[in-house]
Amino acid sequence: MALPKYNLEWCQNYAKQHKGECLSKEYLGRTVKLLYRCEKGHEFYATPAVHIHKKSWCNECSNRDVAHTYEFVKEFIESKGGVLFSTEYINVRQKLDVQCEKKHKWNPTFQNLFHNNSWCPVCSGTGRRTYGKRVRVIS
Repeated sequence: MALPKYNLEWCQNYAKQHKGECLSKEYLGRTVKLLYRCEKGHEFYATPAVHIHKKSWCNECSNRDVAHTYEFVKEFIESKGGVLFSTEYINVRQKLDVQCEKKHKWNPTFQNLFHNNSWCPVCSGTGRRTYGKRVRVIS
């Protein structure tokens, strides 16, 4: 009986090709995450399927999250009528200081604004409601 094409040995070799190592000791299938360490010491989990289909490696080293520039983020927010108060942009998970056209301020990530197509939680009615601020006087 032939060994399956993808197994723990394949994952270990893939890691070595990228100057890293596979820290997991058991292979449970191509959709189960394994623990890896890249040559710079970043530890991360990935499925063998990601390596097979996307040919990816360490996200931290590849700077995948820094696909957009500060100027791009600012122009995107301004195109929605908003203002960006943050002075730097690091990655899509960073909280930003933003104000909508109706002067509501909130702290979204660019991932929520751009990739999830969300906007001001107050204007959209999805923001937190604080009931403690309203007092009703009964006479």
